[in-house]
Amino acid sequence: MKFTIQSACQGDAIASVAGNIVENTISSFDLDFTPEELFYLYVAEGKGTIKGQSSAEFALEHLRDSVTMGDISAKNMVDDVFNQCRYIHLEVNGVGAHLNDTEGNGCAVNGIFGLDCQGYSLAAGGGRAYVFRNNTLSPMSDPTAPLGYGAQEDDANIWQMSAELTDGDVILIVSKAITEVLSDDDLEGILYLSKYPADHILAEAKQEGLGNTPAAVIAAKVGGGEFIDIDPDEEYDEADGRYDPWA
Repeated sequence: MKFTIQSACQGDAIASVAGNIVENTISSFDLDFTPEELFYLYVAEGKGTIKGQSSAEFALEHLRDSVTMGDISAKNMVDDVFNQCRYIHLEVNGVGAHLNDTEGNGCAVNGIFGLDCQGYSLAAGGGRAYVFRNNTLSPMSDPTAPLGYGAQEDDANIWQMSAELTDGDVILIVSKAITEVLSDDDLEGILYLSKYPADHILAEAKQEGLGNTPAAVIAAKVGGGEFIDIDPDEEYDEADGRYDPWA
């Protein structure tokens, strides 16, 4: 499966694009996964440090290493990713007995993983994942249907959904801070008319009150290519959240 991927991050929030860690920057990737190769795209934002790293960096590096070492496999990817997110939640929230009081002050991880055209969303702690298809934004993560893993960790807020991905779809992953200042309608409006949606979403969030709060965005075009086809002679109305990428 081919992807054109854009990411935008600020502060201690970071993105992981097939194991590439993106921090405090705007980046673009073109990736092609073989039919049996696991793809995974995540964003994370956190507070505090753990084992000498920021909580967000620790979380995404752990997920990356779990794929490399086989703890997350194509054969059992849903259960494997769930178990690794559970471990991350226990670690970064200080549940692990070996952590001291200054470590593991919390982290939210959110992303999409899958094989070939089947994508799965799994999040812990907040943020949202979406699929943008036929100019309509649909959530892939549902906080009303948590998976959960015991009374002690009820606040983990882990959930999962799946979607059959097709060429032309846009996968959108936004961290928790983005969802607190932008509505689904805001996100849909930006995706409708932007060649640079990750950059534009972060910029709009800052304008709407995000400020310098750590936040991350990933937008991935399934099948590769430009995110939208734009007629450069068309006039654009920004009142409904649309964007002129040449402005």
